Amino acid sequence: MIPFAGDAAALGKYADRLNDVRKVASEAEGVASFRSAGHVVGETTQAIGTQIPGRLSADEMLALSKAHGDIEFAQVYKVGSGKNGGGGTYWLYSGKADNVSVPFGSDYRYISHVHPNGSPVASPADMKFMQDLEIIGNPQRSSLIIPKNWGNSVRFDKYGTVD
Repeated sequence: MIPFAGDAAALGKYADRLNDVRKVASEAEGVASFRSAGHVVGETTQAIGTQIPGRLSADEMLALSKAHGDIEFAQVYKVGSGKNGGGGTYWLYSGKADNVSVPFGSDYRYISHVHPNGSPVASPADMKFMQDLEIIGNPQRSSLIIPKNWGNSVRFDKYGTVD
């Protein structure tokens, strides 16, 4: 069930927010990319993102991707100073049909990203991204793929899809 069904104002609010996604540049210096097409991870371009008020559901992420021409979106949590990283902020990044750049570091948690092509399988670049996180000391070991028209999100780690 899409949470915006019958609520045009809510969908419009998120659509307006996403129009700002391309205008807001992240201050992150190191950037990596989720690449569903298997391209190289670790570019040095700036990630483009916008802060959002809270964590989005898989249905909301899919609705955003569809509303913006089937582009890839990633949801990232910037850890805060509270216990276990509490008090942090959620950020949404937009990309292209087959990739999205996100800030890279040990103080980020990579919640999920959309595969608008529908693939429920982690790409080689997705797996390498998780390997790179481990190398830099990030405690995160898995993330979610939200494949278009699949029905469920899929967890993956550095070895591939795990559920």
